[in-house]
Amino acid sequence: MTKASFCNHKRETENTAIVTVEISGAFDNAWHPAILQQLDKANFPAVLIKIINSYFEDRSVEFKYTNVKCIRKINKGCPQGGIISPILWNILFNDFNLSFNESFARVIAFADDVTFVVWSSNIYDLQYNITKCLIKIKAWCEKVKLSLSPNKTDSFQEKPPKKTTAVFLDMTSAFDRVWREKLREKLHNIGVRGKTLIWIADFLRGRRLKVRVNGEFSKEGRTWAGVTQGSVLSPLLYLLYINDIHPYLTEDTKVACYADDIAIWHTSSSIEKS
Repeated sequence: MTKASFCNHKRETENTAIVTVEISGAFDNAWHPAILQQLDKANFPAVLIKIINSYFEDRSVEFKYTNVKCIRKINKGCPQGGIISPILWNILFNDFNLSFNESFARVIAFADDVTFVVWSSNIYDLQYNITKCLIKIKAWCEKVKLSLSPNKTDSFQEKPPKKTTAVFLDMTSAFDRVWREKLREKLHNIGVRGKTLIWIADFLRGRRLKVRVNGEFSKEGRTWAGVTQGSVLSPLLYLLYINDIHPYLTEDTKVACYADDIAIWHTSSSIEKS
């Protein structure tokens, strides 16, 4: 595919992935009957098919180690270094090229290197489309007695430009407004129970405060909410109190919390969607 034709299919608003596929020992495993079948299917002259068939016949590989020699006949493979071998491989693989007509992808092949260009408007459909491409190439390989090399199959994804919207929240008197009964309930739900929960409840119970102005103290007043400012335990209790904020956000919305400072952001193709 030319660069121009690829650009016609890739839209700026779409996610695009490049998937490179390695066919294990492609030239060495090209099945002779499959090549001859493609020659016949393409209406090659019968004489030429007979010549190529003769070219394949009586081929063997020889292995020799010290005084041991092993010879084995083969019915597959395009001889490495043969002038005609790349042409025979292309004839074989052309069968897949002609059968692959998906609207969401293009296949690019150079010798035994195969690349899929896959696109979709969203990431989930893109992953599905990649899977369909791999299923198709795997099925074709099985049909012609070839196999894929998983450790040499790779992909990378090109995403269209994204817009990110972030919101920074400051909870008013966050530490002083923690609802203690709800905090105890949340601690119980996450597995803090028994003596530990009783100890924390006792730590929060019966707390009082007073205000000093110009050296004079006010009367003490009992507090019914909040975790103690300056305590080593208080930041941890506050984080456990707000830790269940995530279920209230959409899956693709991110949140970061540091003490009582919260940042929420969402990335999308447009500010409106964010």
